[in-house]
Amino acid sequence: MVAVRQTGEAHSSVTQSKNPVSAVGAVTIRPAIIASHAPCAAGFSIHPADEIAASAVAKLYMPMVASDDRADQRVRTVARLAEPLRHRLYDFVVSRDAPTSREQAAAAAGISRSLAAYHLDTLVEDGLLVTSYARTSGRTGPGAGRTAKLYRRSSAEVVVSVPARDYELAASLLADAVEHDPTGAVRSALNERAHRAGTEATHQPPVSGAPSAVPARSTVHQALATRGYEPNDDADGTIRMRNCPFHRLVADHRDLICEMNLSLVTGILESLGDHDHRAILDPRPGYCCVAVIPSAASSRP
Repeated sequence: MVAVRQTGEAHSSVTQSKNPVSAVGAVTIRPAIIASHAPCAAGFSIHPADEIAASAVAKLYMPMVASDDRADQRVRTVARLAEPLRHRLYDFVVSRDAPTSREQAAAAAGISRSLAAYHLDTLVEDGLLVTSYARTSGRTGPGAGRTAKLYRRSSAEVVVSVPARDYELAASLLADAVEHDPTGAVRSALNERAHRAGTEATHQPPVSGAPSAVPARSTVHQALATRGYEPNDDADGTIRMRNCPFHRLVADHRDLICEMNLSLVTGILESLGDHDHRAILDPRPGYCCVAVIPSAASSRP
């Protein structure tokens, strides 16, 4: 419950405080437990003399409450993912092209099916995984067996920032500005700077959310994984990335971001002195728009 009281100087009467103070306009709002105040529709407890001021505050505070609830949920999700076994299972599921069964996850982690199911369903509850049902035996019709519950990564993104930051809005505004430059000079400068950042990337710390322990693979794989790309090999030797670190921007600025990505990955390859691979634009559903192919393949028709 929240007590709102306004006198010559805005303040609150608080008997028990649990959450940080929020200020809206000239009125300070604090969580409190006050039995003598009449309840209002927004969930506050407000002294009758303060009804006019509280009405305005309630209209402003209600979206703040919803926002705070979403922030709390994001914090809980990240905190629960910190459990080592659960994180291992999540990494295993998202590393696979096909949906994962409980049996497959349990075998990979060396745990029981029931324990794997508990952690996987927790990840679904937190919105990090989604489920589907299918027969895994390869057979159909009578006698084919029951359908299995399968897990794959969801499209949801979880970002926690303390204090609150909105770098995505800044990036979107900057992308808009680049696209509206009639000369194309800013776009060229962006790609040039992305290429330079790529050449410096192997000397920078991993991006937030990248795996803490990259599997022992080629230097190219390690460099891409450290930057959050989640590289995976095709049968023909093409390296495709399951994750685009700039995915949220791609929806509204696809060409711009894909060109920037290409310049960045090209710079990473150059920084490694790798002449056996070449970055190209080859967008496919579920993958980054950039692929890394063997240099010999780049000359194929």
